[in-house]
Amino acid sequence: MSQKSILIRIEGNLIPEVFSHIPDYDEAVQICKDNGYEYKDFYLNYSDYYTLEYEWIDIGKCEFEVDEFIDDETLLYLLYLYDSYDCEEEIYKQFGLNVKTVETGTIEIMLEDLKEE
Repeated sequence: MSQKSILIRIEGNLIPEVFSHIPDYDEAVQICKDNGYEYKDFYLNYSDYYTLEYEWIDIGKCEFEVDEFIDDETLLYLLYLYDSYDCEEEIYKQFGLNVKTVETGTIEIMLEDLKEE
């Protein structure tokens, strides 16, 4: 078994939290709200949605074995310190652990859904 980590970026900005599962649309809307992304008038924003990107990575020595985990704080630090889209080599150098991208995707969060009621 490996360490499963879901990394999320909104409009290209890495959210400072490691998630345990890929969010559904309602969870994605809440993640936007929790991180300061709010409703803006379409004409002022040039778009009527925010783009949320997710990346599911598995970290471990091999597919079936994991002897150590990287805590979330250290993982996020490495993602900020090195190119967050390509830190696999640095994780291998520092911890001897392989990083495998399992799934990536995007969710378009409609600005209208961020309006406070």
